[in-house]
Amino acid sequence: NEFKKRMNEFGDANSVMGEETKSNVIMQMHMENNSNKTMEKDNEKNNSTHNQGDKAVDINCQITTSDVLKREEKVLEPKLSSSPPPWSSVSNINGLNNNNIPQSTDVSIKSEEEEAKRLIDMLRGEDVSDRIAAANQLDNLASALGEQRTREELLPFIMDGSLDDEDEVLAAIALSLGKLIPHVGGPSQAVSLLPPLEIFLSIEESTVRQNASQSATRISSALPIHTYHSQYSQMLGRLATKEWYTSRLSACTLIACGFARFSSTQQDEHLVHFTNLCRDDTPMVRRVASQQLGILLRSVVRCRSDDCVKKKKIIKSFGGDEVGMELEDDSNKKVGKNEDSQNQDDVGKDEGLLWNMFLPLYEELAGGDQPDSVRLQTTDNCIAFGLALSDLQKSIVSKFCQAHAQNNEDVKLGEHPMNIDTKRLPVSNVTESSFETIKKDLSKEAGGILMKRILPLIINTIDDRSWRVRWTAASKFADVVKAFAKIDGAMDLLIPAYEKLLQDPEAEVRTAATLNLAHVAKCEATVLPPSAITRPVFENDSCTSENIQKKNNVQMRITVAERLVKRVTPMTDDDNENVRSALAMIATELAPILGKEPTITHLLPPVLLLLRDEKSEVRLNIISSLGALNKVVGVDLLSQSLRHPIQDLAKDGKWRIRLAIIQNIPLLAKQLGKDFFNEELKSLCMNWLGDDISTIRQAGATNLKELTEIFGSEWAIVYLIPSLSDLRKNQSYLRRLTAVQALCLMGEVMQPDFARIEVLPIILEMAYDVVPNIRFNVSKGLQKVAPVCGKVAYSAQIRPILRMLLDDTDRDVRFYTRKCMEVLDEYEGHVAL
Repeated sequence: NEFKKRMNEFGDANSVMGEETKSNVIMQMHMENNSNKTMEKDNEKNNSTHNQGDKAVDINCQITTSDVLKREEKVLEPKLSSSPPPWSSVSNINGLNNNNIPQSTDVSIKSEEEEAKRLIDMLRGEDVSDRIAAANQLDNLASALGEQRTREELLPFIMDGSLDDEDEVLAAIALSLGKLIPHVGGPSQAVSLLPPLEIFLSIEESTVRQNASQSATRISSALPIHTYHSQYSQMLGRLATKEWYTSRLSACTLIACGFARFSSTQQDEHLVHFTNLCRDDTPMVRRVASQQLGILLRSVVRCRSDDCVKKKKIIKSFGGDEVGMELEDDSNKKVGKNEDSQNQDDVGKDEGLLWNMFLPLYEELAGGDQPDSVRLQTTDNCIAFGLALSDLQKSIVSKFCQAHAQNNEDVKLGEHPMNIDTKRLPVSNVTESSFETIKKDLSKEAGGILMKRILPLIINTIDDRSWRVRWTAASKFADVVKAFAKIDGAMDLLIPAYEKLLQDPEAEVRTAATLNLAHVAKCEATVLPPSAITRPVFENDSCTSENIQKKNNVQMRITVAERLVKRVTPMTDDDNENVRSALAMIATELAPILGKEPTITHLLPPVLLLLRDEKSEVRLNIISSLGALNKVVGVDLLSQSLRHPIQDLAKDGKWRIRLAIIQNIPLLAKQLGKDFFNEELKSLCMNWLGDDISTIRQAGATNLKELTEIFGSEWAIVYLIPSLSDLRKNQSYLRRLTAVQALCLMGEVMQPDFARIEVLPIILEMAYDVVPNIRFNVSKGLQKVAPVCGKVAYSAQIRPILRMLLDDTDRDVRFYTRKCMEVLDEYEGHVAL
């Protein structure tokens, strides 16, 4: 009776459940009934839940089929294979067990407890894909368990039972840890995620560490500042000093990313850790430290400068004597000589970090005794130094201006701010021009440091023994040029080094350098001609950059583009086709930079050579990029040279080459004009409609539509429609099908009168074709052409043909015709055709 009563209660749910779900519900109710009877007989056996489950299963064997029983047993207790996951043997870790989650009696909606039970079973199961799926849903499991149980049961469960699992499972768990912040109690309790996170940050598999680093960054941004300064900072300190190198790898990344939120004392501590990591005995640690060096450098400069501006510390002199003063800060407190002296210490501290810590580290990591993997970061770090110096200059000038805007102090003009002494002028005499002088002096000093200590290291990468290091320098040389562009004399050293990359023995290096040619040529600095002799300026060199500049003033200086364009012609004879293809892609981009006369003299000859290259990819690339060249020199100089390359590409044996040239025909039509197109290219466009490759035929039809838009409906009627009218009579139904598609596409963009008079009759006539494919394509095309032709044409000409096709013997023709009429009838009812 109880069983029938409960079945009535779940009548609505049973009506929508499948047979298997109903069987499981019946099994569950029988199990609960028998379990309750067993509990009544002996209350001392409360802890033997597993035995009661087995007993319930035995009883259910008498009332269910064997298949249902097997399914229920699988739900209750997953069977483990010979190689189960490491946590499958842990039946109850800190109370986290599927038996502790109460079974819900409401089967209409799956409860959160049942979802948690399912995920736990998946985590303990033998299928790796199930464990990965469950690991990716840890946030759902934590939501079901609640905040307290997540902290007290789930996190210890992960720490104790997961570390020996497959790497894919560990990677999923490491990434999911960052999603658990709201499920452990919010930012105030996010510190509970740090212990498991620290373990995953030390695992040997790189993917696991990367995911753990992402989660660590996400969690650290949510931590309260006091927790960040205590728990998180201590964790990074432990990682940076652990014996196993994988922990130190993670510390390199996290220190650089989280530097800004540390206190001043902690910043100094972690800078010491990072310095030690840059000099670590393990090359892999030095490699990661070198990758993060530029990030940390810019963070240090911004962080220190931001602190100074935030606290409104006044810079009265940069390295000079202090003069007592009083100023109200944000708290309306008086700050005097001690505050100002502390500010000077901060500025000097920033300088010390840059010149005394980061620059030596950069020189060490770029040294020839370092492995290739470490030296690969030399170029990136060089760019970072240029950006960091720019940030520092802006910060110093900003604070200098702010100081004199707020204080009535004196300053001596005409000297470098770093060397200002106590001799000062009244602030009223400090004008905008004096600030420009300060900026110029700062740039001069920064430029001297870059020229003497950083630039030589970049030059050395050009001759590095590893081709990978040279390739990295070549691929990022445009960024290097941008960072050094405003430094006097820098381009005289960098451009010759770049020319060496263009002639590198390795084809990959030459290709990477060639792809940066246009970006390097955009540099506005002037350089010496190739015949001039230059040499690097090293530290303690008696010949300074100013002296070299004075000696070279007597020689005629040229732009970077004018010097590099002379390297283009030799590159057209490169043995590697990838180099020539890269050159063909970017050569024409030099034309706007050079101007018309230098383009005609120096750039046009190598472009014509590339048009005659033996490789079709090279010819295609140069034709695809002719737009920039055409704007500078016009079409007259190119038209005759383009005819043969385009014809060769149009007949190329590779269909992808033919497709690429078809896609460029509309652009060429705009550039070359109607007359040239009619003489040289029109026949090619019609030949593509008869190509053996379907993709080429469809592209050819689309090409005619675009040409109609460019040259107009009248041109299409004169030059295209007659050829299409002949093509519709071709014996091959594929050619006739292409003609239908082309006519329909052209009709969409034509003027209504031309479409109705010239195109529509041809399309309607093809509705009588013997091939069903052509007839239903007529229906598909009329769906788009009818709105252009108008309501009268639809009623008088199109609708009778569609009604005829509705009675066609082919079902596909009837289907597309019915679909066409539904759409057109809707148009007729709501939109004036």
